[in-house]
Amino acid sequence: MSKPETMKIDDVEYVRKDSLPVTVYEQSKGPWQIGKKYLIRTVTMIQHGLLLDVTDHELVLTAASWIADTGRFSDFVNHKSDPIEIEPWPQNKIVIIGRGSLIDAVQLDGDFSKQK
Repeated sequence: MSKPETMKIDDVEYVRKDSLPVTVYEQSKGPWQIGKKYLIRTVTMIQHGLLLDVTDHELVLTAASWIADTGRFSDFVNHKSDPIEIEPWPQNKIVIIGRGSLIDAVQLDGDFSKQK
């Protein structure tokens, strides 16, 4: 027997909370927006991926890649050229980046999770 989607209390009909669909909304943690793709430069590497979480000390990405060579950086971030060398992380894995190593970051759409 399934649960009713509504219930009545004192002649007032209410929608049951457990009958509503679960929706994940984009969240913001400071300047970071969960669910957006970022290009992140660290002291040693460039990472690109979908931001899953922000903690006090880490950024958590998925569908991520280390971009070894962007070519001319301004052309790459302005979508005028493709990166020259991409090293994708394994699919469906999370990548954790220490926030102490960050140089800069920019929201940057694109799928760089596969070597071309």
